[in-house]
Amino acid sequence: MNVSAKVSSPHLFSEEVLNFPGIEERLVEQSLVVQGRGSAMRIFYSSDAPLSMQVSYFINRMGGRSFNPLESLRIDSLPAGTNREMTVDLSRSPAWNPAMDEYLLHVRGPDGATVQIHDIDILPSSAFKSFGAMVHQLAVGEPMQLSSINYLHGYRIFGVSLSLIFGIFILLLLLVHVLMQKFGGKKFAVYARRSPCIFFALIAFAFLLYDARFSFDLIKVTASDTHQWLTDHEYRQLGPLHTMSDRLSQEEAFSDQSMSVALCFPWDDIYLKQLRYHLYPIPVQRAEQAFDSATHLVFLGMEHALTDGMISCHGTQELREAKLLDDYGRGSAIYHLSPEPRS
Repeated sequence: MNVSAKVSSPHLFSEEVLNFPGIEERLVEQSLVVQGRGSAMRIFYSSDAPLSMQVSYFINRMGGRSFNPLESLRIDSLPAGTNREMTVDLSRSPAWNPAMDEYLLHVRGPDGATVQIHDIDILPSSAFKSFGAMVHQLAVGEPMQLSSINYLHGYRIFGVSLSLIFGIFILLLLLVHVLMQKFGGKKFAVYARRSPCIFFALIAFAFLLYDARFSFDLIKVTASDTHQWLTDHEYRQLGPLHTMSDRLSQEEAFSDQSMSVALCFPWDDIYLKQLRYHLYPIPVQRAEQAFDSATHLVFLGMEHALTDGMISCHGTQELREAKLLDDYGRGSAIYHLSPEPRS
């Protein structure tokens, strides 16, 4: 007998981009391609440990197939058990469309867990479901990352850019106008004189609608950013990095030696660049490059602990004697390093 797994609704990765990444235990991932056309995926599984899953939507490009992580659905806290059943609403992502027939399912569990996927069904869609999906996808906000100053993903419906849909609609109106002028005769003479004004009014209205939609998202994100800054002195994915840079600047102001910082972190270089910006001209490098010569070691989003007064980053460098200056939680801390490394 199957026991339904009680899980929260799947959420888009784009809904998490404003949050400082959490520290996860060591996970093992297996991925498999699931084929079938429909709006929901029903999964039958057994596991001796809690799981998480992710459904990604293939994008065909000239260089091959890929997927956009921001449009992937994530399902957390799947309970352990035998013959469990769960259903994922595939249409919640703006990457989904009724014609899609192939997905990538990622199954993640703790190292050593025993997981079995017994069966996967794709449940058929309907016209009513597709219409509801279109309305929901219109409500999916713009994922405003720290890099959004350079790149905006844009709104999508059924995997197609909303701007492109607007453009095609306007071109169709223009085509109808041209055809009516050419073949409509005297009957459409009055319309032909007025239609350019109507046409440009529709274009302006489309721009206003799109800008209003984006402005609404921008206001929400700005309000969230302001509240987080005033209450926690944090900004989006950067977490405690601003507070840590203030602490290091104070250290440098009262130190009689030149300061250099080694950063130990598991993510992309935007965190390194941010710390460099706030501490300039203090040298800031990855721990792999500057651990031996650094005066301070910064952990960001990584487990850390002194062992007999010694520490290293990733466990690969030589141990150095260190003193904890501040621990900010969530794997973030500042250590003052002794002058000499020790094996």
